[in-house]
Amino acid sequence: MFEYAMLAYTNLDCKLFALCQLGPTVEKSIYTQQYGLFLATLRAARESAGILQSELAARLNVDQPFVSKCESGQRRLDFIEVREWCAALGITLNELTVSFEETIARVQKK
Repeated sequence: MFEYAMLAYTNLDCKLFALCQLGPTVEKSIYTQQYGLFLATLRAARESAGILQSELAARLNVDQPFVSKCESGQRRLDFIEVREWCAALGITLNELTVSFEETIARVQKK
């Protein structure tokens, strides 16, 4: 059985201790090369389908600036939104994923 000293910690002390226990921070994915390649893959999928941003926006029931912000990385898409994006482009999520993986492989070969 272990004995612990009774110390008076404030709530702030506990929060700071918890933060210190997290260890090294992980880089946010939006700042990685892979996220840039993902955005390029999204845009390429739209362009290869011959769809303008305004047309995609209409299919998604959003405005064109929303599409632009997503493609430029100013607005992040969640998984469900990416799936809807694919459906609006007439492709499957799997097709987008394969294209994304191929793009990563091409870049890594360079």
